[in-house]
Amino acid sequence: MATFKVCVFEHQQREDATYPVSIRVTWKRQSAYIKTEYRVSKKQIRQVGKGFELKDAFLLRELNNRIADYEDIKLKKLGSKIEYYTAKELADLFVKQSKDSGGDIDFIEFGRDYASKLKYNYTRIFRSTLNAIVDYTGREKVMFSEITSKFLMSFENHLKTERKVIRDNQLGVPVEVIQPPVSDMTIRNYMSNIRTLFNAAIMQFNDDDKDEIVIKHYPFKKYKIKPLQETKKRNLSIEQIKAILTLPDDGLTERAIIARDVFLISFMLVGTNTVDLFGMPASSIKNGRITYNREKTSDRRRDDAQISIRIEPEVKVLIDKYRATQGGKAFNFAERYTNAQAFNSNLNKGLKVIAEKLGLDIPLSTYYARHSWATIARNDCRISKDDVHMALNHVDDKTKITDIYIARDWSIVDDANRKVIKLVTKTDLHLPHH
Repeated sequence: MATFKVCVFEHQQREDATYPVSIRVTWKRQSAYIKTEYRVSKKQIRQVGKGFELKDAFLLRELNNRIADYEDIKLKKLGSKIEYYTAKELADLFVKQSKDSGGDIDFIEFGRDYASKLKYNYTRIFRSTLNAIVDYTGREKVMFSEITSKFLMSFENHLKTERKVIRDNQLGVPVEVIQPPVSDMTIRNYMSNIRTLFNAAIMQFNDDDKDEIVIKHYPFKKYKIKPLQETKKRNLSIEQIKAILTLPDDGLTERAIIARDVFLISFMLVGTNTVDLFGMPASSIKNGRITYNREKTSDRRRDDAQISIRIEPEVKVLIDKYRATQGGKAFNFAERYTNAQAFNSNLNKGLKVIAEKLGLDIPLSTYYARHSWATIARNDCRISKDDVHMALNHVDDKTKITDIYIARDWSIVDDANRKVIKLVTKTDLHLPHH
């Protein structure tokens, strides 16, 4: 017989001196634990042998009612089918179908838990999506059942307007802030993230084989994420790249100098992203090459999104300038900035100064390095689209299967990069400002 017990464990004490409360499910000599939303202090528990026992009458009543719901599910919905379950599967089932939750799940809580397991950049993006929903609803608790196609349409319209939100200022005091309408790209990203969370929750909580359907609707059957219009090209001409290349240090702040140098490092390393430059391990630089796995796509690719680029003489001088001497990183950017986001933000601020200095009427950012390399390679050096795709470490769905059988020839990337750098520098093997 499956049994239940309210548990509080001493070793689970939190930093605030409270203890989480869980319900233990014991079945077939196995135990699994159901987390509850409750935490208790020393005053609410008593020592019993080597463990604790809950003595708070209110909480005991609440949790015993919850256990009664579990007993009801066990007897009325499972019956003899309980034999096919493990203790862990039973615990999951009780959470899904308990009367206490109404068979519903907190979207925000699920989303934050999902985001916490992702890489830093993706964690930040998902949290931004969840915070936008909290701002819109005015609640920290939003159930999956509330997020319907009508909800998404209304949420989209909300994002397109100027709106007031509450944020903590530098002193930690809540203040009202006016936020401008978000871009179409941001709306698309938010909706894509919501869809990802729905798909993940359906995969986790629904079990078609056992006819256990907790999330009963899918708002994206009606609500369609709008395709983006063609992105405005973010590329510089050969002359503009040359202007950045030859811009002297005189009159530039340290931030602008670093921004210029990193832009050129990125450009001459085939548009390497700043997040990759920031986190690149020292072992990536070896035998005159830089070999690394792209942070953005490494966890979605069989080849770990690996790319290897020969270090050309023109960029070696800058690579040497910013080599790390400690911390196991290739570059010293982690010694200057707290994280990749702060690094990229400072670079873009510095690039605005560079743009003003050169009279460039564009929102110059780190993205321009990658886009410019690709455009010059294709249009000016006449390098094939396939080779440009390979150099940028892109994967074409049409050739994905074929790529499994073809060994990468990095000399193709090296030759393409040499042509681009030669065209921009006209074979000058030095940077005039160094």
